[in-house]
Amino acid sequence: MSVLHDLRANVAAASAKAAAASPASRPVSDFWLNIGVEIPTVDAEGKPSKMFVSLPVGIALDDMKPQAIKGSNQDWINLAQTKNTLLETLQKYAASMAPGQRDQIPALTVELYRRNDAPASVSTAASNPLVASLMSTLNAKAA
Repeated sequence: MSVLHDLRANVAAASAKAAAASPASRPVSDFWLNIGVEIPTVDAEGKPSKMFVSLPVGIALDDMKPQAIKGSNQDWINLAQTKNTLLETLQKYAASMAPGQRDQIPALTVELYRRNDAPASVSTAASNPLVASLMSTLNAKAA
């Protein structure tokens, strides 16, 4: 019975965590990055105009947190610091805007990315030369 009880407790905890992360429980954001395209159109007077058509969901900037900087790989640390500076710069710029103001930022680039399902090839322990060396060393010491 305790396994079933633990399973129910885990499911309840996961459900509570999911509910806490739901959009309804998040604070209302004031600063947004909207991704889309500008299309040609005609205004009410029949003159050529442009309209920005964004994706249905934007990226909230106000509650986005800086990336934690850990580790000792200097290239990764430099990239993380640069990401955090970009976030801070966009947040400060958004805070300086008037309510309802929109501004296109030509320097930003949108990158479409599809996650890899799995690594192309995963070496097995049998084909790993380091594992072979380890086993050879351990076997030699055991003899």
